[in-house]
Amino acid sequence: MATVKKATPVDAAETAVKAALAPIAQMQEKVRETAEKGLEQARSQYEAVKDAAEKATGQIEESMNAAKSGVVALNLKALELARKNANASFDHVQALFGVKTVQDFVSLQTEFFKKQSEVAQSQLQELAALGQKVVTEASEPVKAAMASSMKK
Repeated sequence: MATVKKATPVDAAETAVKAALAPIAQMQEKVRETAEKGLEQARSQYEAVKDAAEKATGQIEESMNAAKSGVVALNLKALELARKNANASFDHVQALFGVKTVQDFVSLQTEFFKKQSEVAQSQLQELAALGQKVVTEASEPVKAAMASSMKK
């Protein structure tokens, strides 16, 4: 015959404790699931921020490279214009050594100053246009990035 095991007070206590702890175990499971979801969302957001930062860094590098090459071009142009102005001044001084009268001196000086004034105005316009081009080219990567981010 099969013997039926009688529930002892210890068994009853264990059953009661398990029954009492069951909601706590369920709550722990819910907390764990919520924490895992939060961690996954944080990872996802981190990746998005990291990608955006990498794109921004690339665009800043492009902008800086464009600015660097533009500044080099601007400096080379300024040096070229300075050389032209120095040569014009030396030529003028050489012409002054050949002057025989005060009237020729005044005429030569007047002509030189008039010509240099026109040249200086032209050179300033040329440098301003080149400077504007440098600024436009340097800011283009940033503008493009902002335009593409606005479309999203």
